[in-house]
Amino acid sequence: MKKSPPMPAFTVEISVGGCDWQTVLRRIEETVSHVREHGPECRSVWGGAGTHGHVHIVQRSVTREQYEAELSQWLQEQKTTQEGGAHA
Repeated sequence: MKKSPPMPAFTVEISVGGCDWQTVLRRIEETVSHVREHGPECRSVWGGAGTHGHVHIVQRSVTREQYEAELSQWLQEQKTTQEGGAHA
């Protein structure tokens, strides 16, 4: 089973759907303003005429140094796995 990459302190998932491109772009801009206004505790779900979407923010208690060390280790493991698979 493939190991997932480590998560940084914040992961923001934004999903926006709409009936036309301009509606989607406008809703993305509105969503960014909403997230900026409400900060890391922001949770939002919407739907209606012509648009739908959600915002989900995952917070993890990790320092930048811890995350970078975990990421470096994960990348090394991926490289080792790929090299091992290439010889099989």
